[in-house]
Amino acid sequence: MGFCRSRGSSLMSCALCLLACSTPASDRCEPIEGIQALLAPGRVLVLGELHGTVESPAFTGDFACHAVGAGLDVVVTLELSPAATSDFEAFLQSPGKPSDRAELLSGRLWQRSYQDGRTSRAMVDLLEGLARLRREGHSVRVALFDARPAGGGQARERAMAANVASLIEASPESAAAAPNGVGRSRSKSSASAGCSDPMTGTRDGSACVRKKFQPRSIS
Repeated sequence: MGFCRSRGSSLMSCALCLLACSTPASDRCEPIEGIQALLAPGRVLVLGELHGTVESPAFTGDFACHAVGAGLDVVVTLELSPAATSDFEAFLQSPGKPSDRAELLSGRLWQRSYQDGRTSRAMVDLLEGLARLRREGHSVRVALFDARPAGGGQARERAMAANVASLIEASPESAAAAPNGVGRSRSKSSASAGCSDPMTGTRDGSACVRKKFQPRSIS
């Protein structure tokens, strides 16, 4: 069933989701080849993503599903404004009713006139799945790391990498998933900031995070 995703609104679909979510998390995760090698305390999974895809949030949720199934605490860092932290935490602690979802989506982050894919329906599905894991008693935390320093460019890349590092280091025994943009940061400023992947030469923001956490990061 994979992360117990439920998009239907009928009574039957809700009942099926409740039945599935009463089983252990590890029994309903989408299979990920080689996932067991990534499930260890302190492991950091870095995901270079294109904002707005369905696949990246879904994979992040499935990673969290497998991690809690292995008995690990989980931290998921998202490239969103830390100003929304209290809204996200309130949603994670909520009973998961439609009114809770509506309250989350009423926040400024979701109501911006310009949307760049980071606040997609797939992201809401990810948050609903993480909240479900939290309600089942698993240790799941969402941490937001976007930064807007003066000058942008490489200053922003460095600031976001520092934010991710601080958030992950605050929970050193947790398994961490750190999706962050690739398409946004394929620029000369990323390379000059020391964010080029030393193996491939690819210039992307995820390289900044990998550099922070070598050798325990996987991308």
